[in-house]
Amino acid sequence: MYPYFAMKVAGVHVPGFVAKFITSCQFIQMLICMVVNTVSTYYYGNGVTFFHTNPHQKYIIKLTHSLQFLELLTAVEAHTA
Repeated sequence: MYPYFAMKVAGVHVPGFVAKFITSCQFIQMLICMVVNTVSTYYYGNGVTFFHTNPHQKYIIKLTHSLQFLELLTAVEAHTA
């Protein structure tokens, strides 16, 4: 998704089917997340707990995603400047 937006900002022509494909993937992702959240809520309500092997795992993942997004932004700015 982010490369698509980066190309659009940079003025690169992207075929229309790419946008439709990205939207479809996002919709499917939303449905999967809804199912995962529903199942997790059900298990949590019944006393089942889930533990990460590393308590800082979620912060490491968020930091990695933030760095990737920052890299993308600098690449787009360098291309448009």
